Amino acid sequence: MTEAELIRLAHSDGGSSSKLEHKKPGLLHGRAAAVFLERRYGISDRDILEAVRYHTTGVRDMNSIAKVVYIADKIEISRTGVDPALREMSRSADLDTLFAAVVDNTVAFLRLRQLDISYGTRRLLAAMNKRNNL
Repeated sequence: MTEAELIRLAHSDGGSSSKLEHKKPGLLHGRAAAVFLERRYGISDRDILEAVRYHTTGVRDMNSIAKVVYIADKIEISRTGVDPALREMSRSADLDTLFAAVVDNTVAFLRLRQLDISYGTRRLLAAMNKRNNL
């Protein structure tokens, strides 16, 4: 899809775009894909649609399927710069431990390169930090 088509499809869910998404429309591909799956293929399972929608940025209180898809997106084999320890960890760690490690690694990567962190990722990180400090 062109960026214009991606934006149009993502916005057809009634939501708007953040400043970061305006700068980087490619971040809308998860949201657009969720709309596409629902409209084109009749997928109505909320857990699946959430997993697709937030696989790039994450969101607070992600369901297990969403966590698995997020992890898979971040550590998939063709992605460069992935800490090999994360891929190794995926063989034995429980889902929440692996998810937390992948989120931390993703945020560290963005901060190191002084890249913007999405609102959804910041909220996810804050919720995880809050849970860890209880």
